[in-house]
Amino acid sequence: MAFDQTSRRKTYALTFRPYPGLTVWCRKPGFAALEDLTAAVLALGDEFDGERMSGEERVRWWGVLFRALERSVSDWNLTDGGRTVPVAGLLDQDHEFLLALARTWYAIVVLHRETAPAAPEAEEPEQDDAAKREARLADIPVRVVDDDEPVSA
Repeated sequence: MAFDQTSRRKTYALTFRPYPGLTVWCRKPGFAALEDLTAAVLALGDEFDGERMSGEERVRWWGVLFRALERSVSDWNLTDGGRTVPVAGLLDQDHEFLLALARTWYAIVVLHRETAPAAPEAEEPEQDDAAKREARLADIPVRVVDDDEPVSA
């Protein structure tokens, strides 16, 4: 008898304040995806804005981030003009929408935070270097979730 991997993997149902009614079901990314995902987060910064990068470099790192998100999403209830948008259409969405999804997904599914970060407000960009960003990411608390503990978004 084979062991079904699905039986042990948690599914997270994420909801989004800026998009009432939207629910995205996803799973934690596999270990192989974490190396690329971590590099993208460190390159883009805490808000995934990549403000100090050239446009080409920013788009490249967003691609790494959004593809990791796409592989994690198992289903969603997104529609366009009354028609269901397949999960395979995730990368066809605009980058602001994808950034909002990615921020919540990263905070809750990858880092196990209880809630998603608030949407970034328009303010003066913080001037820091990559080493400071990396140190800030290392200081983010991670909540360990028991296998039997329910996870809520």
